[in-house]
Formats: sequence, structure tokens, C-alpha cells
Amino acid sequence: MRSNDTTPSLSVVVPVYNRRNLVMETLHSIALQKGEHFDLIVVDNGSTDGSYELLQSELSRLAHDGMSVRLLRQETPGACRARNTGLDAVETRWTMFFDSDDIMLPGHIHRMMDAARQHEDAEVIGAPVMLHDGRRPLRRLPFGQSLATHLMHSHWSTQRYMARTSLFRKVGGWNEALPGWDDFELGVRLLLEHPSVVVIDKAPLVWQRQHEESITRLDFNHNPAKWELSLDTIARLLAGREEMKYVAARNAMLAANYMREGHPELASPRYALALEQCTRHQRAAIRLIYHTVRLTGHGAPFLALRIL
Repeated sequence: MRSNDTTPSLSVVVPVYNRRNLVMETLHSIALQKGEHFDLIVVDNGSTDGSYELLQSELSRLAHDGMSVRLLRQETPGACRARNTGLDAVETRWTMFFDSDDIMLPGHIHRMMDAARQHEDAEVIGAPVMLHDGRRPLRRLPFGQSLATHLMHSHWSTQRYMARTSLFRKVGGWNEALPGWDDFELGVRLLLEHPSVVVIDKAPLVWQRQHEESITRLDFNHNPAKWELSLDTIARLLAGREEMKYVAARNAMLAANYMREGHPELASPRYALALEQCTRHQRAAIRLIYHTVRLTGHGAPFLALRIL
């Protein structure tokens, strides 16, 4: 499809929960995207801070010739439920999910759609993003094609790719049973379908913002189920596969972070599980990964990919 075709080929789905102070900046950054026709679907997830009322008042004003807007309401709690509500409403070939506190820089959607036009068989288009604290960039977060690198680096986070709507639906959409690391688990299911992936290795055009309320701020011991349920679900998906060793590594890393936060009662069973999930010959590597994180707090993903 040519970029001057007025039929939308992409839907951008944004779930919103209590983001009154941030959401309009995010939506304005999406509305400023030029050169493409696309649908913006905003799903309020039962906000109680006035976000929904703000969206009712302001969202329609963002619509323009290149972007239609729809506001949906989903009272059932959970970002995954809201994203699935948005996915159900999508009528376009491509779907992009975007968080309500992040920022698109000019040209992002055009770059992604241009790659889709150049690679007609592509099912996923991915690109790096920039982790940003609102004042300055912190670090570039890349996008990768392999299951191993995703398992260690969480490359398929929400903001880093768009995919064929049919592919999202084929894998069952977002897992509503997961309270956290849901994009990590979805990425595994997508990769298990062996999709045709195109990676745009250029300067990031998305800011993934880190702030006090952001999901990128981790306090592992506060709600262990957020991380453990996702890892346990992925372990079931990968049972019997070679990549299971990377799930063991992630469990060892999680256990080490529990220890760093002063919670050995959480660390001990998770570390024991990590050792059970790997072969006898891999246990020395898993122990090294655990102690590396426990002592330094970083470096384990690269280490795991080298030694496992």
C-alpha cells in the first residue's frame, strides 16, 4: 500500500489507567505523526483520577485527516484486558501498542510503515527505543530477532515493535492472568510462531519514560507474583526446549535481586527452581549468573548468552 493511500493500515492502541497528568502529552506526540493514515484507539481502564473525563473532553480534538480517534472504556482492571479490548476493535492490517506515559518522536510511525511497505512479507517491524527520565536520555534499548536474546534482554517490550493484527490474534493477544512482565511473555509467544521480522537499526524515535509511577521502575520484592507468574508461564511454554536454560537464568537473576533487596525468603525458592530448570552441566553457569547479580546488580544477561 502506498503512503499516500488514505485507507489506514495501522492502529495504535493505548491503554490508560490514572494517567491524567501524562496521557495528553503522550497522545499529542502520537497525533503529531505525519505521512501516514492510522487509527488511534484509546482504552480507559477504569481510571479514578479524572483521566476518562479528560479523554472524553479532549481526545476528539486531536483527530485530523491522517488520524482517526476512538475512546473505549473497559472497567475490568488490568492493562492486558484494556489492550485486548483495543485489539478487538482493530480493523487494520497492522497493530502497534503504546503505553500512556511514553513519547513518540516525529517520524516514528512513518518509519515503521515505510519498512512494512518495503518488506511486504514482514509480520513484525521492530526498532530501538530510548529510556528517558523526562530530562535526559538514559540508554538505548535495542530490538532483536532471537528468542534467546529476548529471554535475556526483554527485547520485545511494548514500545519497540508493531505486528500484523492477525499475528497478535493468532497467539491469543495479551495474557490477562499476568500482573506484570506481560509484554515479556507475549514476546515469547510471538517468537515461537517464527514470524518474519524486520529490524530498523536507526536512532530511536520513541522515549520510554522512567518515572515514579512507571512500570520500568522495579522493586522486585514488593509484588513477587508480577515477575514469578510470567516466568512460570514462559517455563511452561518452553518446557523441553533448549531455551529453557535462559528461563533458569532469569529465575537466578530474580532470586539475586531479591537477595540484594534483603529478602532471602523470596530468593531461596526461586534460586532452587532455577537450578532445577537447567541441566547438571549448566548449573555452574547458573550459579555464576546468580552471584554476579547478587554482588554487582548487572551484567548477567550478556554473561548468560556467552556461557550457557
